Amino acid sequence: KASLALAAIAATALVMLALATIAGTAESAQRSPYLAVDLLRHYLIAGITLLAGAFGHRVPPVFVVSGLTSLCLLQVAFSVRRRCTLQQECEPTENVPGFDPQPQAERFEAVTNR
Repeated sequence: KASLALAAIAATALVMLALATIAGTAESAQRSPYLAVDLLRHYLIAGITLLAGAFGHRVPPVFVVSGLTSLCLLQVAFSVRRRCTLQQECEPTENVPGFDPQPQAERFEAVTNR
């Protein structure tokens, strides 16, 4: 029973590491001057998750699950906060070249009226 819980916690930490690494390889992340700091935060959270697995057998399961949930939410909060910060630095959508604000239905009518 304890080894199954440890395997589940290790799998959670592995997914956290994988998602952070995948996000770090994105083109927008590569341009960010905060990439190293962001990855370090996510890797530390995954490391804390592994530590929770190592000491999880000493506490009731409800605390282990609550702790894992909190760590996952913390990782999501770091990701969302950084994405919002980066989006504020980007140019607005209406200034993007090639963006056609005309709705799809109007384009269809314009083609059929020829």
